[in-house]
Amino acid sequence: ILNRIYVERELFKTDEKHERHKISFFPTENTVRPLMARKPMMVYGPRYYLARLRGLGFQTWHSLWDESYDLQEGPARWHMIKKSMNELIAAGSQRQQDILWQAQAICEHNRRKLVELISKTRTIEPLMIQNDSQGI
Repeated sequence: ILNRIYVERELFKTDEKHERHKISFFPTENTVRPLMARKPMMVYGPRYYLARLRGLGFQTWHSLWDESYDLQEGPARWHMIKKSMNELIAAGSQRQQDILWQAQAICEHNRRKLVELISKTRTIEPLMIQNDSQGI
């Protein structure tokens, strides 16, 4: 069910770390698009990116695949994400169906949360977090 192209193009999204204006967490359309489209994702971005999403009320997919890559950055992060992608690809089709089924509840929650945040301010600015002294 899950092939390498789907995993690489649809499940794996990138977000760059934006240094300008001291913003350490700046979701781009590569985050917003899968949230709105109700798609699960793995994020190659700055350390603690998923933790920051959870801090805003979003849910991530740690119950379905290893998200410990969120503690890493750079090549180490990439290698951990690649390992998780390969495990998903290698899983049997029944297991893949189960994962996608379970992911949908998380995706529905995340879409509702994003719509709620945007409807309050008409922008995605509430998703931006200033650098803090703790590095998160």
